[in-house]
Amino acid sequence: MAIATRLTARLDLEHPVVCAPMDGIAGGKLAAAVSSAGGLGLLGGGYSDDAAWFEREFAAAGNQSIGCGFITWSLRAAPQLFADVIARKPKAIFLSFDDPEPFLSLAKAAGIAVFASCSPGPMRSGRSIAGRTSSSPRERKQGGMAARVPLLRSCPRSPT
Repeated sequence: MAIATRLTARLDLEHPVVCAPMDGIAGGKLAAAVSSAGGLGLLGGGYSDDAAWFEREFAAAGNQSIGCGFITWSLRAAPQLFADVIARKPKAIFLSFDDPEPFLSLAKAAGIAVFASCSPGPMRSGRSIAGRTSSSPRERKQGGMAARVPLLRSCPRSPT
């Protein structure tokens, strides 16, 4: 039985299930299996700058509609990799642990849904969603404050 939510409607999913884009672990076969079962499968691009890994994993997903996740601050060192993934027209992009720009705008311009984790505190780039700036190298090294914000607390409750 399908479960209808804004997520399922927006991404044309049967179930509101999203495979976490775990770096190097969430490969093409896992992403394809989740998508095939009615959820959203995501490749775990994470810290990768290995274009060959993406080639292999997209090929392993076959013709399933999948997405891809990245550690945003790491992606800044390999912007061509992002362009290559966008050219594949993934169902969604997941950006984590830093200011999502310019990647967010590029994905949106290509018509790709974007998930972005962010927090009101400082990010690795030193910028902040709330306008605060971090001068702490330790906070930047740890990817900002995203780990200190519980995910469920930041998600709106669904009406029941």
